[in-house]
Amino acid sequence: VYDVQKKHKRIDKLVGHRGPVTCVASGAKWIVTGAEDRRVMVWDWETCQSVHTFEAHKNVVTGVVCLDARTAVSSSWDGTLQVYDLKDRIEKEPLLGHKGKVQALSRVAHWADHPLRVASVADDGGVRLWDVSSSSSIALFSAPESQRSVSVLHKNAELLTATDMGFSVWSPDLIRTSALGCKDVATGDEDEEPPKTDVLAVSCSA
Repeated sequence: VYDVQKKHKRIDKLVGHRGPVTCVASGAKWIVTGAEDRRVMVWDWETCQSVHTFEAHKNVVTGVVCLDARTAVSSSWDGTLQVYDLKDRIEKEPLLGHKGKVQALSRVAHWADHPLRVASVADDGGVRLWDVSSSSSIALFSAPESQRSVSVLHKNAELLTATDMGFSVWSPDLIRTSALGCKDVATGDEDEEPPKTDVLAVSCSA
């Protein structure tokens, strides 16, 4: 944990996971982390001490988001999203629907009238939008290619997803509005070969 106002001075070190940490999120009171040890750990901001460990997942935890002061969601290669009540330390019913490993998770924070929504992508090509308050999948698109990462385009309420070799933009009802290959981004020249690499993550700014 670092204090960015003091030249990134390290405040403390969070120790507790039994494998590489894969994701982290923070809220007003808690820090939430996920790791390859299949566990989701909750830490107190003030003390930087672990206050609870959830063990709902059966495979690597790939993403975690905090939705409000007490609600967090995690994703995993076990194909599920898990919802947590951080205040009462309760594991709620998992969000089911993906048929492959869930690769990434993003908070859909800009829809103020629906604050408890998240988007997830999986290697089965599924792009899903979830209403956490009702534990339901409210939109789904199945792409032919494996999805690697997801982020929210705040200005237009759209989603940006990364696949093995390109990007797609989705409207809020998960209609794919555009797609872009890596070679279009990297070179702008259709005659040149695309880079021999996969897109692993994507992020958007306001």
